[in-house]
Amino acid sequence: MRHYANPPLWQAKATDGTVVMTVDSAGNLDASSTTVQTNATVPQSGLTNSFVIKSTTNRFVFNKTNAYIAGSILESQSSLPATNGSDLVVKNSGGTAVALFETTTGNIYLKAKSCGATIKVYNCTDLQNMKNNLSGTYELANSFSCATTTTWNWDGSKYQGFEPVGSSTSPFTGKFDGKGYQITGLYINRPTAYSVGLFGIINSSPAEIKNVGLLNVNITGNNNVGGLVGENGMANGGTISNSYSTGVVSSSGSSDTFVGGLVGLSNGTISNSYSTGVVSSSGSSNADAGGLVGYIILAQSPIPMLPAP
Repeated sequence: MRHYANPPLWQAKATDGTVVMTVDSAGNLDASSTTVQTNATVPQSGLTNSFVIKSTTNRFVFNKTNAYIAGSILESQSSLPATNGSDLVVKNSGGTAVALFETTTGNIYLKAKSCGATIKVYNCTDLQNMKNNLSGTYELANSFSCATTTTWNWDGSKYQGFEPVGSSTSPFTGKFDGKGYQITGLYINRPTAYSVGLFGIINSSPAEIKNVGLLNVNITGNNNVGGLVGENGMANGGTISNSYSTGVVSSSGSSDTFVGGLVGLSNGTISNSYSTGVVSSSGSSNADAGGLVGYIILAQSPIPMLPAP
């Protein structure tokens, strides 16, 4: 039995009557019986016991085990986009649209948040899209390369590369399980930015990152810079375990800089993890650099490290 903070507003059912998706009155999407695949190749046939939303081709398919979404899930939208005739719009009793399934893009827009679903990450685009749902539950479906990030996000003078997931105003508070897979060639070049890494800031337990390897990263930031996480919670950090990084991590700040191979600054728990490669800081005052962690605010638990292979 499911329990809702807000009453169910709209339910999608498979042809056998099984509820496969619910939108509540606040605009939360509950697909907890499924594994959600965003930016997916949506099946066009063999859809017995599935709920399908289509335009000219199927754009969304929900069944009892999987949800296939052609685009992204974009949560906490203050306003939803204008609709066309093929979109599915869910409105509350007051007539306000709280969810939009957009068939032109395959995106789902939500007034609140998606919940209760594990989202598969297949490639670097999926990885970047985690910034749209910072409380989500993610797992890698396979190993992949992020080498294309060297040409992402041109700012007029340089490519900034990947945008760290989570910031000081909106930290990552979800769960990420790498399933033992590897991400290769992540590039970030943001020399004036604070809290830089694959994850910029993770905060507030139960934020958790585990079982992931980053190979040959090339990451530059100003302060709180790490290969995996820039800042593991200034006030209340999360948990990092069974993870590692290799490559080059550097800080371009002049003072009060913290840079580490895996984590820049940590006020959380790190276990069974390691980093190898080059860690550097250009700071001349209060500059802290470490192979694993640049600076630890409070050791909430011991930090046992795996030996490098």
